[in-house]
Amino acid sequence: MRALYNLSSNELTAGAVSVLPIPRLVQQVLANFPDSVELLEITMVTLSQVMLGDDELYQALARSHCVVDIVSTMFNFPENTLIQESGCKVLGNLAVRDDLRKLVEADGASKAVISALLTLDTCADIQEVGCIALMNLTADNEDNKIRIKNAGVVPALVNTLKEFRYSSDIVLCALKALGNIVSLEEVCHQFVDENGLNLLNSLIDTHETNKEVLTFVSLVLCSITDLPDLQADQVTVIDSRLMSILSLVPRNPDITLYVCQAFENLIKTDEGRETFTRCGRMRVILNAMSTFRDNSQIHRCCCKVIAVVSLSVDIRKNLISVSSLESVLGSMQLFPSDLELQIIGCGTLACLLEKTDLLREKLIEQGGITLIGRA
Repeated sequence: MRALYNLSSNELTAGAVSVLPIPRLVQQVLANFPDSVELLEITMVTLSQVMLGDDELYQALARSHCVVDIVSTMFNFPENTLIQESGCKVLGNLAVRDDLRKLVEADGASKAVISALLTLDTCADIQEVGCIALMNLTADNEDNKIRIKNAGVVPALVNTLKEFRYSSDIVLCALKALGNIVSLEEVCHQFVDENGLNLLNSLIDTHETNKEVLTFVSLVLCSITDLPDLQADQVTVIDSRLMSILSLVPRNPDITLYVCQAFENLIKTDEGRETFTRCGRMRVILNAMSTFRDNSQIHRCCCKVIAVVSLSVDIRKNLISVSSLESVLGSMQLFPSDLELQIIGCGTLACLLEKTDLLREKLIEQGGITLIGRA
């Protein structure tokens, strides 16, 4: 293994190592020498070095269940940084493949990675490669997301974000992993219970010039707004921090979309509608529609917000105006072939016109009947 280790360490010779029956060799070493620390270190590092995009090697490792042996070795030596870092790298690389991701997780990948993050919580290299592995394992796979949530990923990621909040690379990797799983309601609950909102506040202040970090913070905040039981103070904090991010990066379509989607979620509740009204957030919605004239997602979301507001007796009088009508008509004109937007637009117009004579007149004046007919 020492010879293979030396060969795999060199770019010119690493390719020659990858053509060998690596899975069989690795399994033999890991199974037959479970207590030989130095040999295990060399084997794990060698494996991590030869995994440079070789599809056949990835397939062979995953389908031979070599992951079981890798995970077992990681659990047997929880404080060995070489074994843990190499193991996280290998598992993360395997999980890049869509067709292998579920198989790798079924063999225990995330449990080993989460254990590494929590055990070696002051080691920057482990935190980075561990978060990358979790990010890959949770990508576009609902079964994996649920398994990894149940394995305790939220406390592990929160701990990483706290301990390395000044490292933009580690923070970004952790946020990307978190961003993959915040579609699960329980993840959002756990994150909030772990004092996650205050943690995000500190990340915004620390990384206010890092657009990528701010984008993923916005994603997480937006997902939290979908919780039905947020307290009034939590709604206020989320609203305030989203607006802070928007002021730092005012023309970013992803951040703007997350902000608008957050408003769409928040106005479903009494606390959210009160904050939306008190803080004048309709201006944000209308500004987003006028600024991002080429982004149909933003326009669809904003039209939904206007529709909900127009149906809310307690706030529509103060928020719905001719500008709201003009913005919806403008969206329908900008995206005539977007069927979903046209349907949303027609529904929004119906809501706007329900009890407002002035808007009915304006609709006719501005050719709204024609737009509705085309839709």
